[in-house]
Amino acid sequence: MNLTVNGISREVQGSELAPLLDVLREELGIMGAKAGCYQGGCGSCTVLVDGEPRRSCLLPAGYADGTQITTLGRVNRLTPTRWRSRRIIRSVISKSVMAPPRKGRTATM
Repeated sequence: MNLTVNGISREVQGSELAPLLDVLREELGIMGAKAGCYQGGCGSCTVLVDGEPRRSCLLPAGYADGTQITTLGRVNRLTPTRWRSRRIIRSVISKSVMAPPRKGRTATM
């Protein structure tokens, strides 16, 4: 599989059915995506795949073959022209069940 992660193209030999989160963390050593619930509920594993937020713990690595993957760590260092992507990730994470409510907001279930 060929994965482009944070602008760097990498060849991965792992299983195409392995979660993208495991491939990023264990095979590539990229720790920007965090392991949380492994059920997609907490949002800590969210990455951008071709600009769209995806839960990397639920996404098979084979699905991401040939795509552009951006981790949250990379989004934090992007230029102001990329603020839209940054807002998407923060929005997804803030709406997750396990995220604490922001100051001045109440938790919703």
